Amino acid sequence: MGCLRGGTYTDGSTVAWSVDGTASSPITLTEYPGEQAELVGTTFDVVGDYLTVRELTIRDVPTVDHDGLAVSGTGDRIEHNLIQRIARHGILLHTSTRNVTVTRNFIADVGLNSGNTLPDHGIYVQGSGHLVAANVFADIRGGYGIHVYPDAHDTDVLHNTAVGSRTRSGIVIETTGDGIRVANNVFAQNDGYGIHFVRCGGDCLIDTNLARGN
Repeated sequence: MGCLRGGTYTDGSTVAWSVDGTASSPITLTEYPGEQAELVGTTFDVVGDYLTVRELTIRDVPTVDHDGLAVSGTGDRIEHNLIQRIARHGILLHTSTRNVTVTRNFIADVGLNSGNTLPDHGIYVQGSGHLVAANVFADIRGGYGIHVYPDAHDTDVLHNTAVGSRTRSGIVIETTGDGIRVANNVFAQNDGYGIHFVRCGGDCLIDTNLARGN
């Protein structure tokens, strides 16, 4: 395990974490106990496999086309982080990602770059085998709280809250992939629908969600 001492880290527009752990020996980066570590103005790019990012603050990333936290690897975990005031997506799962867990994060005030022609989201889900669970997505400026697209498959979206998307829905499912499960989520006070279903390849389930005031 690696620990960041408390303080503000400003290390350029992007920092890439490219080492690899293993399924039996993952590597964790978190803040030092009792201290608060903040990455400010910097996209944290998780490139390696079996890496865990836990209990960090990633904020104020104003650079065009930069996300808060971008993931490219296999078996990574993104948990208990605060991500806010981001130019593009709060969390981006690239098409290369496999078996990533994103849980108990708070993502707010993202999609600030009005120059983008495409909407920016709380989380942009691509790849396969993911669990997106128990996160809160709030005050998304230009996109959806959760966007499942374009070939995502075998992914569970469970127990999340998406609230206050200013121009879009709480979640959109728009994928040619199979095996998408969206259950036990709350979608409230979003400008579009609570749940916007466009397409899914097959074996998809939307069940026991609560939508209010959309």
